[in-house]
Amino acid sequence: MSLGHLMFAMVTTAYILVGIQLEERDLLRFFGARYAAYRRQVWMLLPLPRRHPGLRRHTLGQE
Repeated sequence: MSLGHLMFAMVTTAYILVGIQLEERDLLRFFGARYAAYRRQVWMLLPLPRRHPGLRRHTLGQE
């Protein structure tokens, strides 16, 4: 891997991580408590369910 490829990979990774944080902030502002509950139940990068005993499952489309 050349120095240019390494720099590109590092900058792209940083850009994605910052973008994720900004998107999470916007989603929390837009959807509020419903998104906060969803976020507590699902991983950030891979939307796989977390295991929380006794926690009821929510989705954004359900009331």
